[in-house]
Amino acid sequence: MRYKHIISILSLSVATVIPAAAQTFSGGGNGTAGSPYIIKTAADLDMLNTMTDNGQTLGRYYRLGNDITEAYTGIIGEAGVFYGTFDGDGHCIRVDIERPGESYLGLFGTVRGTIKNLAIEGTVIGSRAFQGCSNLTNVMLPESLIEIGTSAFEDCGSLTEIRIPDRVTKIGKQAFYHSGLTAADVSVFVTEIGDKAYYHCDALQEIRVDPDNPAYSSLDGVLFNKDRTRLMCLPGGKTGDYALPESVIMVAEGAFAGCRLS
Repeated sequence: MRYKHIISILSLSVATVIPAAAQTFSGGGNGTAGSPYIIKTAADLDMLNTMTDNGQTLGRYYRLGNDITEAYTGIIGEAGVFYGTFDGDGHCIRVDIERPGESYLGLFGTVRGTIKNLAIEGTVIGSRAFQGCSNLTNVMLPESLIEIGTSAFEDCGSLTEIRIPDRVTKIGKQAFYHSGLTAADVSVFVTEIGDKAYYHCDALQEIRVDPDNPAYSSLDGVLFNKDRTRLMCLPGGKTGDYALPESVIMVAEGAFAGCRLS
């Protein structure tokens, strides 16, 4: 899986602090707020992975000391939960996770702590990469991005806005299902939007499609196919009355899911 974005996640949880054995990261540090562990290499990420799987990250602080350009193929906390604070400090980690048929693929597995100021490099956000990250508030996606996977941001209720780079051609099924988006933009290059990509977004007021998009269109913030014969999604945040355009001959299954029309 290849992608790049800046992520900021905050989650509060109750867990038992498990004492960590003496850890030596290449950049030093003792894991406190004043002296976080400094991560500079892929081997340091492996050490963080071990601490996460062993339940040793609660109350501990980590900071990225530089870009890590060597492709990292692991998932931090694949067998555990990350409870600590990870500050990317504006640096980038190159991630290359290729596991055909698997979901929930991202640099971190389950997160119940804080991740901020971190850039991830690549071209694809994989399926369910951030699903259920209810405290994810901001994601800055790179211009290199070309695909957003199935359920990538599903149930991200605090994610109110996101800019989709112009090179993206595919938005996967349920990509933003039940997210907190208030508006969504579809560029001229998007040629595939999966089923239920924007369903049950209770705050979503409008979906805006570039007029030159060859596959989709929008009218009054509602998503249609290009010739507006098929209504694909009426944003869940719309209220009041709505009259179907005369051109519509088909309504997609669940197109009104979660709507509060009168």
